[in-house]
Amino acid sequence: MNAAPRGPISSAGIFLIVVGALLAVPSGACTGMFAYMVVTEWGDAAEAASTMGLVLMIAGLPLAGGIALIWVGLKQRKPI
Repeated sequence: MNAAPRGPISSAGIFLIVVGALLAVPSGACTGMFAYMVVTEWGDAAEAASTMGLVLMIAGLPLAGGIALIWVGLKQRKPI
């Protein structure tokens, strides 16, 4: 079952991809850096877990939003 051929991405799709990348890249780097620091630096598991929850709340939401915008932007392809 071949999918129908799809055309180029619309200008709205390109805009969504760019905005999503501007959200996802910095917040993803921030989340990864702080997650690495939490795992390697703290010895107390309870403190590490509470800090990790804070990191995911603050930086994880923009990361998820950026990934969602990229996905929606990629779906904005015009049919041929």
